[in-house]
Amino acid sequence: MDRPIPWMLRLYLLIGAFQAGALGLTGLLRPADIQIPLRMSLLNARFVAALYLTSAIAILIPALGRSLRDAWLFTLGFTVGALIITIEILFRWSDYMAAGLPHRPAFFGVYIVDLALAAYVIPTVGFLTIPKRARHRLTWLFLSEGIVLGATGIGLLLAPKALAHIWPWTLPPVLGQLYAAFFLALALGAFLASGESRPAPVRNFCVTSLILTVLVLIASLLHLPRFKSGPETWVWFAIFSIGTVLFAGAFAATISRGTVVPTSLSPSGD
Repeated sequence: MDRPIPWMLRLYLLIGAFQAGALGLTGLLRPADIQIPLRMSLLNARFVAALYLTSAIAILIPALGRSLRDAWLFTLGFTVGALIITIEILFRWSDYMAAGLPHRPAFFGVYIVDLALAAYVIPTVGFLTIPKRARHRLTWLFLSEGIVLGATGIGLLLAPKALAHIWPWTLPPVLGQLYAAFFLALALGAFLASGESRPAPVRNFCVTSLILTVLVLIASLLHLPRFKSGPETWVWFAIFSIGTVLFAGAFAATISRGTVVPTSLSPSGD
């Protein structure tokens, strides 16, 4: 995989970045006009917009890069997220395709196109083979992130009503499961980044994680009155505030002295 990124993968990632970026920017700037066929509050619109914009930046960075190897974890994460959302649409067809909701055919069609492209691109470029893994100085940070995001994503996917009781604002089950797709995609990226042996993917996922925490904090602060007055709100802001500090520090460490990870990495398996 250590070769220039082929045009078909670059095109796939650029299309995905454009789609996610359009949804993310629209939702953050004009949440009432977000192009998702679901009824949601302005807070939910801005939160899902933050997830979309994070995804857009995450896949845009490797799409503009040169190395195929540096793009693999972001490609897999994006594809897993798209697959989960497509399955959710099919299982909750009546919610996404209810009469009167805008953007119904376009929203579903975009994900069908993404998966069709992924089915061709991913095996063609060799992304079904996991590269050799290694430990680095951010391994435990990414593993911790993956556990938190993965556990939250599984809970939202399988028991959205139960998690809605401890969510810091009102969360309909259908939106909880939509959020789950992003949490699980990012969790996969975090686990893969925890064993990366190359500097660029580690640095890029650090940026992705930092952008996520910052955008979530911005979306949350813009709609602070809609938060519950309970411990779940304090926990929410604590997690994302601490995450911002940790990932900002980690990113600074990755670019200090022109290095990202130590040159002597300890193998942890193939």
